Amino acid sequence: MKKRKQKITIEGLTIDGKPCDITITFNEGLPLSITESIATALQSQEKSEATTDTLPDALQIPDYESWTVRQKVRYIVLRNCRHGWFTSKDVQELYERTFHPPIPLATASTYLSRMHKEGSLTRRGSAAQREYRVNIEDLTDEIATVLADKT
Repeated sequence: MKKRKQKITIEGLTIDGKPCDITITFNEGLPLSITESIATALQSQEKSEATTDTLPDALQIPDYESWTVRQKVRYIVLRNCRHGWFTSKDVQELYERTFHPPIPLATASTYLSRMHKEGSLTRRGSAAQREYRVNIEDLTDEIATVLADKT
């Protein structure tokens, strides 16, 4: 019987906001330091209370359930798309990976258009090939707040 290799997959984003995954494969099983770290983290989480009010700042999780779709789209854009040009499709895919259920492409496009009208985004291209970019100099404080979020 063939021994199955153990893997750790990390989902992330490239500097230009595109999704990417990194998979680390271990031929001889997970290193002891990793398994001990995971066990310690799980034990400390089990001991903490269920409410986020009692968690240390590093473990505070925003209440995404109470956010509107507009707030979630803005969060996605400021957190993941601030390094270059992106499309409505990029935002739709990031939204689906971050929040559930997914949103329609038209909804993502509508909110990006509104962010452009309010001055948060620059846009280029025709309606069929529209791309957006975050106006970083206008949103420095808001971006800093989003990046301080520990999620």
